[in-house]
Amino acid sequence: MDQARVVEVWAPGAGQAGTGRVGTGYLLTDRLVLTSYHVVQNVAPGGRVEVRPLEVPQRTAWLTAARCWPHEPVDLDAAPDHDAALLVIDAPHGAGPPAGAVRFGRITGQDKVPCVGLGFPDAEARPGSRRDTMPVRGHVDALHARKSGMLTVHVDEGVVPRRLAGGSGWAGSSGTAVFCGSLLVGVLATDRPVAQDASVLGAVPVTTLAGLPGFRDTLAAHGVGLGLEHASPAARHLADYLTAAHRAATEHPYAGFLPGTAPPLAAVYLRQQVRRLDHDTADGDREAHAAVTTSAATAADDVLADPPTCVVVAGPGGGKSSLLRTRMAAGAARFLDGSAEAVLPVMVPAAALTAELPLRRALAEAVTADLAHHGLSDGIPPELFATAPQPGMRWLVLIDGLDEVTDTAARHRVLTRIARVSGGDDKDLYRFVIATRPLQDNVLDTLGAGVPRYDLQPFGADDLPQVAGGWFRAAGLPDPDDAAERFVLALDRSRLAALARVPLMAAMLCQLHAAAPDQPLPAGRGGIYDRFTTLLHKRQHTADASGSPSRLLAGVDRYGPAASAQAEITLDHLQDITGHLAAERQQAGNPRPAVDIVQSHPSAKRPDRVPADDWNAFLSTALRGSGQLTAHAGDLVFLHQTLQEHLAARHLMNNRHTGAQVLRRVFHQPSRYWPSDHGLGIAPRVWGSRYWGTPREDPSYVGFLLDAAHQCGLTAGRRYLSRLARSGVEGCDFIIELASLGTALPDETLHSTANRLYRLAHNTSWDSDDRVSAAESLAELGDPRAADLLHGLAHNTTLDSDDRVTAAVSLAELGDPRAADLLHGLAHNTTLDSDDRVQAAGILAEFGDLRAADPLYTLAHDTTLDTRLRVDAAETLVMLGDPRAADLLYALAHDTTLDTRYRVQAAESLVELIAATQL
Repeated sequence: MDQARVVEVWAPGAGQAGTGRVGTGYLLTDRLVLTSYHVVQNVAPGGRVEVRPLEVPQRTAWLTAARCWPHEPVDLDAAPDHDAALLVIDAPHGAGPPAGAVRFGRITGQDKVPCVGLGFPDAEARPGSRRDTMPVRGHVDALHARKSGMLTVHVDEGVVPRRLAGGSGWAGSSGTAVFCGSLLVGVLATDRPVAQDASVLGAVPVTTLAGLPGFRDTLAAHGVGLGLEHASPAARHLADYLTAAHRAATEHPYAGFLPGTAPPLAAVYLRQQVRRLDHDTADGDREAHAAVTTSAATAADDVLADPPTCVVVAGPGGGKSSLLRTRMAAGAARFLDGSAEAVLPVMVPAAALTAELPLRRALAEAVTADLAHHGLSDGIPPELFATAPQPGMRWLVLIDGLDEVTDTAARHRVLTRIARVSGGDDKDLYRFVIATRPLQDNVLDTLGAGVPRYDLQPFGADDLPQVAGGWFRAAGLPDPDDAAERFVLALDRSRLAALARVPLMAAMLCQLHAAAPDQPLPAGRGGIYDRFTTLLHKRQHTADASGSPSRLLAGVDRYGPAASAQAEITLDHLQDITGHLAAERQQAGNPRPAVDIVQSHPSAKRPDRVPADDWNAFLSTALRGSGQLTAHAGDLVFLHQTLQEHLAARHLMNNRHTGAQVLRRVFHQPSRYWPSDHGLGIAPRVWGSRYWGTPREDPSYVGFLLDAAHQCGLTAGRRYLSRLARSGVEGCDFIIELASLGTALPDETLHSTANRLYRLAHNTSWDSDDRVSAAESLAELGDPRAADLLHGLAHNTTLDSDDRVTAAVSLAELGDPRAADLLHGLAHNTTLDSDDRVQAAGILAEFGDLRAADPLYTLAHDTTLDTRLRVDAAETLVMLGDPRAADLLYALAHDTTLDTRYRVQAAESLVELIAATQL
């Protein structure tokens, strides 16, 4: 509140018996005054009132003014919350130019908000028609008298005037501008007789005035903008957080790859789908990870609309961060525009939850650090996350990068904290979505068996033209749709179509093609990253780049030629410096700040004459200008984990001796074979003989190491791969994962792996699920023998029924026409387990085969089946559009012998079916 803007208002003839009325006003401009309507209500049309700005001592005389709003009379008995008026001073220069613009606010939420105002009440009347000021100090109570439409002001500081026989001691303060902090939120209008003293006042909210005819227009005519800010500290913090979070989430997560050209995420984002993982597994075990449910895929953003605590799993670059960002942006936008959901997202890296801090503090510190570069000027207090954002709402905590917490104890702390909160007193306040790469050793079991886990699906082949078209439109290519068609053909020619289904790889390939449409696409993942980093290095030296040498050296030149020369050396060796940083972070696990790490590189050593702060600033700017790093939580981090892996691998392999040591350390995992290891698919000559286990490093990083080793001429990688291929199913599975990531593998390794898997799938001494898994792995390698293997296994009556169905499903996913007949036969086969028959029929239905209807109908009627299976069969029948489904669901819902929860499920499905039919 600016005291110089406070004015006395005198309305001649507006009081009782023709006397004048005193009020208070506030200068919005040098001529425009905001006051109460009832102060000037009885002034004759065209009549004048007088105003006088507060001065000590008083120098300005009374100034005449006229009411300029409202334009029509107001019935205050019917609309007491319309009790406000605008006056315009007659004098051309008014009361003199006020300093700055008035900011307006709104009261939201349930908190009490401190407020202040300054008026001229009757309690401070002096002889000679003089008055002095009295402040209104207290708080606005958002919960008091909500139905009235007024703001309730509790005067709980300073003096409360006595009630007078002739009226309120506050009379004369009508029109006082009520401020919460620096925001004008209301106009004092009435003394509410609800307390023993006169300590409860009513004020007209500015939010109400903003909706009245002519108010905004009158303000605008006098150059006053009416933007409403949050006056409640909690609401203001929430709005500030969401505004910054929305801004950050809408940016593309890999914006630094091509500086200045990365489009907003929404311009190139394509919705992905998820499949729920059976047995709630999301570890790195291939058998477990293959246990993806065969039910229809679901849109990922639908699953995250209001989910229970859950896990989303995808490989490197699989779209996890983009999915969470999109959810964050959508939730923030809906809340800010007033269409809030049941949950409000808050996105944090998993590393932010490793410290032994209360959850609310960990969240507050994480968002404050992450959003400092996105317009969040003030820190977010922990109290914001201690209560619901709104009554009935929950916080949806989006946790990205659990796999990037490499310390197993720290990762366990994160999961334990989530499990404890999800099952504790705050379970209704927080829900969690954890995004991670597949993890080893059943790490996620800490969350509990009831936490669902979803596999984030890659793009489909049909999605690629749309993905490419979005990127090419953003890049400004002349005919983006035609360019997208040519790009997809180029992917097929380069055998990159499968790799391009990974969202990050698709983004990189699209940008590479947009930068050089006539240049052939690189081969393999390592080649793609090599081309990218080369392009980034070139762009660093363009004249308009933020990290261009001319701009960077300008801050060092003043320290003399030696400093400039050292800075030029640093820039010339920036690729090697960023590689050194990546290797320290990836291989050595160095947690120090990036600028401290790079100064250990000879080419980044600080010159003697340059102060440490200035040299650190130079290095920080140079690293960010490289396009490979971005600011995060007060440090610099690589834009994506895979970029760090690639740069680290390339840096380490550039030195042949170091490279050989790294490869041996990664691949030298000797183990001994014992009878309990029968399922490994290894045939030792004697018990206790040695075989080679799989690397403990993440397959993505191992793949980059192999690519870099091959490029540098190190042959040790081929020897290690050959050993892995002979190490049974685990070694074969690791090689398959490397191949699926786009690692360039020797042909002999692929052939050896395929032959080993083929033999294992034929091995009748093996368990049936292991044989089917081996055949599925062979299919992933693209081996043409896999289809016949799967067909034979599905027909093999000595196998367990669930494994036969799994083989048939895998055959169907290969597009083999024999699969439909197989599934039809399995669905009708009464010797199989009932749940396997339901699954076979469900998959047949998913492929649109109407032959699934009869076995599903029969199974849903079978009273010997588990109720869950009968309801599942009936619901699948709905998917086929079978008219018998409605009667089935009705019968199941009314069957009192069945489990209540499944009867409810059947009833709900019936309601949905009826609603869909009516539409």
